[in-house]
Amino acid sequence: MRYFLLLIALMSGYIASAQLSPEETKRQQEQERHEERVKAREARTAAFKQHMDSVILSHSYAFLPNSFQQQPAGMSHMIANPNFRLDVYPNFTDIYLPYIKGITPPYILTVINYTVTSVDGYTAVQNDQGWTITFKSSLYSANTYTFTLTIYTTTGEAILDLSSDLYNTVTYNGTIMGHY
Repeated sequence: MRYFLLLIALMSGYIASAQLSPEETKRQQEQERHEERVKAREARTAAFKQHMDSVILSHSYAFLPNSFQQQPAGMSHMIANPNFRLDVYPNFTDIYLPYIKGITPPYILTVINYTVTSVDGYTAVQNDQGWTITFKSSLYSANTYTFTLTIYTTTGEAILDLSSDLYNTVTYNGTIMGHY
């Protein structure tokens, strides 16, 4: 009987030592909440990437620029006019963007304002960072303009490089939005 009581006493001491202190319990709960938040953020990011992929594959989206700069080292210009955008639809492309003409100063700030019913060589290539979309158009002139849109699906950032045969490349920073 004595051994039995000693065994019970030892077991209850073992059980008591196996329980966590209040501080340890709090740390464990915080760790579990942290892991849940990390998983939720990862799920939201995966859903956003999937949404961006579907927008690009729909061939119906808008590029909304917020700044532009003439390359290789021109001054950066912020875009406050919400009307500037590049709209891509299955049957046409609507282009309304500020543009800098010229190779040497004085540069001319102008606006490209065209709707083209067809573009040449439209390609959308998916890579591990997102998408690269390229197409060309003469914009009803003797000059050929090449549009290269790089889309980062994790962040939603989009960079448009607009190059031409006559002028330096103009780079736009902005975002992509689907047409609904």
